[in-house]
Order: sequence, then C-alpha cells, then structure tokens
Amino acid sequence: MKKRLILIALIAAFMIGCKNDVQKIDENKNTVTETESQEFDEHIKLTDAILAEKHKARSFGEELKKGSPAVDIKVVDLNGKEATLNDILSEDELTQLDFFQTTCRYCIQAMPDLVELDKRDDVRVVLVDVGESVETVKEFMKKKKIALPVVVDETGEIAQKYFISGFPTSVFIDKDGILKGGVVGYRPMDDMIKVVEDMNK
Repeated sequence: MKKRLILIALIAAFMIGCKNDVQKIDENKNTVTETESQEFDEHIKLTDAILAEKHKARSFGEELKKGSPAVDIKVVDLNGKEATLNDILSEDELTQLDFFQTTCRYCIQAMPDLVELDKRDDVRVVLVDVGESVETVKEFMKKKKIALPVVVDETGEIAQKYFISGFPTSVFIDKDGILKGGVVGYRPMDDMIKVVEDMNK
C-alpha cells in the first residue's frame, strides 16, 4: 500500500512537471511571437522612413529648360478620346500636370490636396497616369472618387519626354504653353500653394 502511494505521488509530480514544462513552452512561444511582431513593426517603420526619404520633394530636373515651350503630348482621356497639350492647358491660368500611378501611395496621399488646390483661381490640376490602362485608371478614379480631369499616358512616352523619374511629379505650364518648372515627390498642401504662387510669378 505504501509503495502504491509513493508511485501515485511520483506520477502526480511527473504530471505537474509536464504541465509546467508545457506552460513554459507556451510562454516562450508567446514571447517569441511578440518579439517577432515587434521586429516586424520596427521593420515596417524603417521601411516607411526610407521610402519617405526617397520620395522627399526635390527640385525639378534641369533636363527641361524653364521658360522654353512645353513638349507637346498626345494622351487619351478616360473615354478613350485622344488629347494634345493644347486640349489640356487652361486658357487663362497655370496648368499643373500631376504624373502619377494608381499603385503609388504618395500619389494617393496627395490627391485630396490636389482636389483642393484645383479649386483655386490661379491653377488647373490635370492628373496624368503613366503606363497603365484606361480601364485601370477609370476604376481607380471611380473607387477613390477623385473629382479631377485625368488623362492616360499608356506607353509612358510622355513621361519620358518630361524626364519623369519618380511619382508623384508635378510639371507646371502657363497658359501660353511655356514650361514654368516642376517638383518631384509629395508635398503638403501649404508647400504646394507656395509652389503654385512661385510658378505664377
């Protein structure tokens, strides 16, 4: 009887030990998961910081000489109708051609500001999608409910002519078709207003 009680006690101790080991394993597993999650979050933050720095607004390239006639373009609107630069330019104010892609997060971030900017009396904003189909752009505009005129440079030829190297890029052309300059990268609304005012001088 005594041996039987000792055996039961040993089995019970073994079971308790196993349970504690399982708890330790689970705790360690949870700790690893939390650590991995934290590392992943830090990685995302670092990646965002790198992208933000990469897309930080910088001066427009000198490949196109400011004050020279703007390069003519041939694009299509969302109805598939061809349009030239003269069709797009405003007759009485500065025109801002905003080159973008539907997958560009900074382009999407800028669009609400562009809608507000377009309400000013001194600039007309026209979106120029690069390298995507009309249907893709049409679906994007419908989904995002962006109330701005948009044309599509399906082949990317226009972007090449304007030396577009990143998105978003804004090119400014006056009512006479003269290139005023441009900016590359996302800029807050206040900065864009200042850019427009400078381009109008």
